[in-house]
Amino acid sequence: MRVATSKLKAGTVMISGETIVSLEKSGKSYMARGPRLNVVLEKNGKRRLADWNYYGTVSVRSER
Repeated sequence: MRVATSKLKAGTVMISGETIVSLEKSGKSYMARGPRLNVVLEKNGKRRLADWNYYGTVSVRSER
């Protein structure tokens, strides 16, 4: 299912199987790329940082 990135919460499982550990909005709305959402994802004990458009959408497997 598709969910707006601005509505994501920690604990949400992405379609890739990664779980959102934390979210933080960053950037200014006047930037060419618009506001960004810094997301820490975890899968199999490994973490990575993602940078998504705050007003975009992503595919999720489930929400907690």
